[in-house]
Amino acid sequence: MDKRRIGVRAIIWHDGKLLAVKHKSKKDGKPKDFWAIPGGGLDLGESLEDGARREVREELGIEAAIGRLLFVQQFVSTRADCDEELEFFFLVENPQDFIGVDISKTSH
Repeated sequence: MDKRRIGVRAIIWHDGKLLAVKHKSKKDGKPKDFWAIPGGGLDLGESLEDGARREVREELGIEAAIGRLLFVQQFVSTRADCDEELEFFFLVENPQDFIGVDISKTSH
C-alpha cells in the first residue's frame, strides 16, 4: 500500500499535569480503555499548526495557541488504511485556558 498518515498532537501541560482525552469506539460509541493527548489526522493541504489548532477546537472546544514543535514520532501503523504514520507534537502556549475542561466530557 505504501500510504502514510500525518497526524498532529497538542501538548497541554499545566502545573505538572498533561491534558488527555478518552477515546470512543467508532463502532458503538462506547469508551475505549485508553487516553491520548488531543490531536488527529491532518487534512489535505492543511498546515501542521492549523491542524493542531483545529483538532484541539474539535475535541475540547477551546482555541489553542500553538507554539513550537517539540518532537516527531514515526511508526508502522496498525490502521487498515495506511502503512506508516508521522505525528508532530506541538506545545500549547495557553494551557491556563484549559483548566476548566471537564475531561469526562471530552471523549473522542
